[in-house]
Amino acid sequence: MQRTSVRTSETSKPMISDRAFGLVALLAVLPVFFAFAVAGQPARGRAAAISAGMIIVVARFTWEQRKCIWYWMTISCFACVHTAVVLLATWQEKRYPGFALLPIAAADFAVMYRVIRFIQALFKARNRHSGGPRTFDKGDRY
Repeated sequence: MQRTSVRTSETSKPMISDRAFGLVALLAVLPVFFAFAVAGQPARGRAAAISAGMIIVVARFTWEQRKCIWYWMTISCFACVHTAVVLLATWQEKRYPGFALLPIAAADFAVMYRVIRFIQALFKARNRHSGGPRTFDKGDRY
């Protein structure tokens, strides 16, 4: 079986393999779950961990846009919306078991991915007329 990996646009070196990415993503969301579990809210912790995991996966799938300012603003908006939903919704173990959240997580991923691709298309059209994108490469911070 051949191992796949994502390659960066600047070099031909792979970032990390998909298996390693899965492990890193899991290790990144576990503290989120345990923070809520220790506070006595494991159902909310599960929802928070799944939300954080979906944001991480969307960022991985759209990583080629990482130097664009609009990309980080969009990821930040996703994080704010997910934080509000996790903190304001009522999460009960019986109403939202872990496996029931997975189809919602898949739909959440699809929506976030399409939003990023839509914004990317908007900026590509805009940049054709304005002379190029604003990125972090040239020292632009706005």
